[in-house]
Amino acid sequence: MDKENENNASVEGITTAVFCREGDLKQFTDVFARLGRSCTAAQKGGIDEAQAWLTQHDAPGLLVVDISASPFPVPALADLAALAGPGCRIVAGGAEGQVSLEEWMLGEGDTLTEVTKDWLKALPEGKGLESSDSFTLLQDAEGNQYLYGNCYRDEESSSAHLWKEADGSALDITPQKWLEPMDMDGYRFYDAPQYVTLTEDGLLVGLSYFSLDVVLAQDGSMVSSQESDSLIDSGTLADNKWVSAVGDTLYLAQADEQGSVNGLLQMQLDGNNGAKAKGVIPFSQDSYSSAYFSVLEDGTVYAADADGFFHCDAGDTNWQKLLEGIDTSFSMSDQWCRDIVALSDGSVYAWFGSESGDKIMIYRYDPDAVTEVTEELTLYTVEESFFLQQAAVQYHKQHPEILIHVDAAISMTDKYSGNADYQQIYQDLNTSLTSGNGPDLMVMDHLKLDTYASKGLLLDLQEVLQPMEEDGTLLSNITTAYEEADGRRYAVPLQFGLLLAVGRDVHPEEMSSMDAIAKAVSGKTESYMGDRTCGELVEEFYPLIVDDILQNRQVNRDTLHPWLEDLKKIADNCGILPSRKEGRAANIWDLGSDVRLVLQETDGFNEAMMPYAVADLLNANVVSMENAFYPKMVLGINSRSEHVETAKDFLRFALSEELQSVDTYEGFPVNAKALETQAAADRSMAEAYTTYDIDGSTAEFAIKAYSEETANHLMELCKAATLCLKEDTQIETSLTESLQAYLNGQASVEEAMDAVEGSLKMYLAE
Repeated sequence: MDKENENNASVEGITTAVFCREGDLKQFTDVFARLGRSCTAAQKGGIDEAQAWLTQHDAPGLLVVDISASPFPVPALADLAALAGPGCRIVAGGAEGQVSLEEWMLGEGDTLTEVTKDWLKALPEGKGLESSDSFTLLQDAEGNQYLYGNCYRDEESSSAHLWKEADGSALDITPQKWLEPMDMDGYRFYDAPQYVTLTEDGLLVGLSYFSLDVVLAQDGSMVSSQESDSLIDSGTLADNKWVSAVGDTLYLAQADEQGSVNGLLQMQLDGNNGAKAKGVIPFSQDSYSSAYFSVLEDGTVYAADADGFFHCDAGDTNWQKLLEGIDTSFSMSDQWCRDIVALSDGSVYAWFGSESGDKIMIYRYDPDAVTEVTEELTLYTVEESFFLQQAAVQYHKQHPEILIHVDAAISMTDKYSGNADYQQIYQDLNTSLTSGNGPDLMVMDHLKLDTYASKGLLLDLQEVLQPMEEDGTLLSNITTAYEEADGRRYAVPLQFGLLLAVGRDVHPEEMSSMDAIAKAVSGKTESYMGDRTCGELVEEFYPLIVDDILQNRQVNRDTLHPWLEDLKKIADNCGILPSRKEGRAANIWDLGSDVRLVLQETDGFNEAMMPYAVADLLNANVVSMENAFYPKMVLGINSRSEHVETAKDFLRFALSEELQSVDTYEGFPVNAKALETQAAADRSMAEAYTTYDIDGSTAEFAIKAYSEETANHLMELCKAATLCLKEDTQIETSLTESLQAYLNGQASVEEAMDAVEGSLKMYLAE
């Protein structure tokens, strides 16, 4: 499998964390050990596992991550970088299996015939090549072949190899520049090309992170080298470092400062003097996915991403859309493209990877075969979701005449970076709804559902949901969470998370509810949960009462009073910080040393592996906190939509076993059969290995797939969940602002309730 991004770097003097395939863990840890550096984490996994770990830990100086299982590695790496912060250097790559170099020729009827030459078949022997290496086979007009390999080993080995066929064997002609390590700000690396291409004049062009190298293919001698930053006036080169040559023209993908591809840079190649700017073919990318290009010999360009297939004639700068992305595998969240190749007959071959293996898809434009789209709907969500994207794609495959456009207000990158302006998002949505131009379907997470429902903007879904609940298709304990007193329902969760309490030397009955925790910690000198700010404590416990804190547009003091008393007992045991200037609140990673009790939101069976593994390691107890659940992707239908019946049908599909049977790490399924399917699934691919601190010592820690008994236990917890934990950011803010004095012992409970009422006056007036 290919490496998408890679840098070899020295790790001396910096903290490190590794997330890769199991077979590579020892290699990395051995390297770091030789350097006298221990890994903060060394886990089996990839980008998802690295993201989960970063939410609980400070970012290391160096993060090594395997990206081979990521559906869209480039945007996923961008999200990871935003989460890690600017002080963390990310090295990405990886894959597994045995290497085999083969060449295949395309024949009539899309048949493939193996035509591997002997020199390629013999090359792996004694060369130490691995399947995690990335290979590019190049061939000139005379049939001479060249092989470039980007091969990661360790900090002392080059990551680049260039071979040419010579008398039936492989002759190593790797340029000396690629064999010599560079040092930049304490990081040691090899400036190896990510992409290479061969010109008709016998020049090999390699593009790396730092340079554009022109090499004489005959012997590997360096003709010219220029810094890649000098190639472009604004923005940057695309992360995939794509380059292609047609005649004396180079094509390089360029990107904006956010990393989205925004054009093809055309460079005039001049043998001894490198390349200089010639022009730009603008390319507007609206999707979250990477963009891929292929240039024909006459300069015609094909492009593909999640938005669709595009074509640009030679000498032109205008793109023609040939196919909607939703009609292709580019829009699937469980697949990722490795590369595309266009042929002169207009067909495009796309190489896709997935957890189940690789495949080649063939695309040909046939205007007569295109199904006319007669109906288009918009699905609005504040935050993007792979589940929702997959639902839209799969529904379109079953109904080619219908398109569901998923409109996400903010990206994962903006979410993690804190750049999202939620107030502006709410204002924009309200404006579109009141003007009659609102979306057809709306995910109500982060939105005020009650407000929209009271204004008649949401459709009653009882007609859709009640039959599916009565016949056992849905978990009615979850899907009825938003049922009104009159039996109407304006939204339904598509997935949900569980609130688990994990306690070391804490009895299950002492952490089964907030009241039980308050009684257990009351009067204890040892802190059970570690210090908290007022805001952190409110955020953790207010969802338990947010649905009941207001009654008839008044603060419900009967609900608020006991909650405040319990919160004060917990705050007294924790210790309230005025603010958190550094670090984080204690979580499950601290259960072995600093705290005895943590609350853990768990979004699905795979995510549950972590808390149960910790419990096994520490001989701790795990319970469902108040049988509570977090609703996820709460979907409603715009009552003013012109496509109400189609929206209803899409909702049924989104709740189906077919769609809900795959664990997307976004929540448990609300479909009963899908819940059983996921409970019985093999979770070995989600296993991870790291270290865990226990009472001052470090222990090897394996996050392994739990037993069938535990899986069935989790399934029963899902079926027994009854308390819906909702959110209201305004109530949370009011509580945080009003309770500081009370939690610090400077106000009575009555004064605290008065303060809450006062802070919510404006909210209640709305």
